[in-house]
Amino acid sequence: MYVPDSLEPHAEGTRLRVVESGFAGLPPELRTHERHVEGWQRELGDLAEYLAAP
Repeated sequence: MYVPDSLEPHAEGTRLRVVESGFAGLPPELRTHERHVEGWQRELGDLAEYLAAP
């Protein structure tokens, strides 16, 4: 798996762009879209909490 990211200025702050690739190299049971969506929702939620902390 390869997950490059970039930060870009945005009118409301900063946009984090994440592109996940390398699915073809994963075993079939790990390729499911739902698993990755759930994982990213959790990870980005954690990041938002961290950035909002004083």
